[in-house]
Amino acid sequence: MSENKLTVLLKSLSGKELKELDKFLRSPYFNTNEKLVEIFQLLRQHHSNNNGQLDKEKIYKHLFPGKPYRDVHFRQYFSALTALVERFIAIRKVEQKQSFHHALLEEMIDRNADNLFNQKLRKTNGASSFEDDSNYLNQFRLEDLRNKFLVTSAQQQNRLAQQPDLVKAMRLLDTFYIIRKLKFYCSLLNYKTIAAVEKESILMDEILELLEKKDYSDTPAIDIYHKILRTLTEPDNAENFASLLKTLHAKDNLFTQSETREMYIYAQNFCIRQINKGKTKYLSEILKIYQHLLEKEIILEKGILSPWDYKNIVVTALRLEEFKWTEKFINNYKDKLPEKERENAYTYNLAKFYFYKKDYSIVLGLLQEVEYNDVFYSLDSKSMLLKTYYELNEIDSLDSLMDSFKIYLLRNKALSEHHVKTYKNLLRITHKLSRLISNDKKKIALLETEIEQTKPLADVGWLKEKVKELKR
Repeated sequence: MSENKLTVLLKSLSGKELKELDKFLRSPYFNTNEKLVEIFQLLRQHHSNNNGQLDKEKIYKHLFPGKPYRDVHFRQYFSALTALVERFIAIRKVEQKQSFHHALLEEMIDRNADNLFNQKLRKTNGASSFEDDSNYLNQFRLEDLRNKFLVTSAQQQNRLAQQPDLVKAMRLLDTFYIIRKLKFYCSLLNYKTIAAVEKESILMDEILELLEKKDYSDTPAIDIYHKILRTLTEPDNAENFASLLKTLHAKDNLFTQSETREMYIYAQNFCIRQINKGKTKYLSEILKIYQHLLEKEIILEKGILSPWDYKNIVVTALRLEEFKWTEKFINNYKDKLPEKERENAYTYNLAKFYFYKKDYSIVLGLLQEVEYNDVFYSLDSKSMLLKTYYELNEIDSLDSLMDSFKIYLLRNKALSEHHVKTYKNLLRITHKLSRLISNDKKKIALLETEIEQTKPLADVGWLKEKVKELKR
């Protein structure tokens, strides 16, 4: 049985969640069809045993012994079970959010359960330990409910004793709106030109004018996103970057892990833009940010380090020739990688380390150990192997690899046209490079020009370096 919506959803659940789902499906309030529980148990057992594909006709035979398989009937059961799993996931999420408590408080108002409302309101704290926009939205919703209660309460003494604080509610709502608006605007600036964004950004000018007039340093989210915005609108102002980084280091503990990570990505993007302009000193700034994120575990998600972050950190450190630190990082953080991708990611980055150290024979041994399932790791691995054969002057192996690389590019449907073109250009120019001799200055100059003019092109820096070596 091929992957479908139901099996994908079940695979996304943790062991604890699967146990909770089992209880959910056995509850007569949510489900009265015992066959759905049986299907779930079969799928769960099959998944835990990792037995490959499960035949749908076998499931049907288990459910209805002696009856011929009916695909329509089977799909109806699967559809019903899928709907229940979706409901379980949604309910579980709602119960974890403040909106669950807000809905309960609103029901108490509508049902005139005044004493219960007051008890629940006292226990429901709108302010979280984080200073993100959702914190202010939650506080606003609670204040709004409190005001609604005071206005509609059947208890006269409540109305006399307390007055709705509409100013506080508006202030909380304004704070939420400004933070969220700044976040959206910063995101837009990452993808579009400023001119194109301005046409679509209603009230943005008014918010920016307000931010220039009023000091929001006591509201960390506004303060930080305003500084992020300045790094985007004034891309060459190094002081804006320094100010953002200083504030982030001082206040990054006030936000969720994911929000903090997003804020630092903006700081890293500023560095990348500077590097692309030739200001290579910002490479060290990116590495410092990575080291800070590692030290505070901001870059880890549930204790796991993404293979892409692992790779980016290694490449950044190697470009700075921080070999001791890189080797230590590769080994120390291997066990933080996702288990399924761990060995491949570790082997690839270790090969990258030895490539930068010019220990090409070790690189060959490492790259020949694995075949990468991830298409982009595979591309990087093949291009590194290509460069290694060139460095070792193994022209026959180089030619053989180029032939197989071309076939890979043609047959792999997961690759975009851009990526295919990028690596085809690499193969074409590497082939020419491997045929050049150092005293043919005319051909060397022509190839140098071709490298400058060819876009898109992978490993441009390495190609330029190899041409320069031929010119010496």
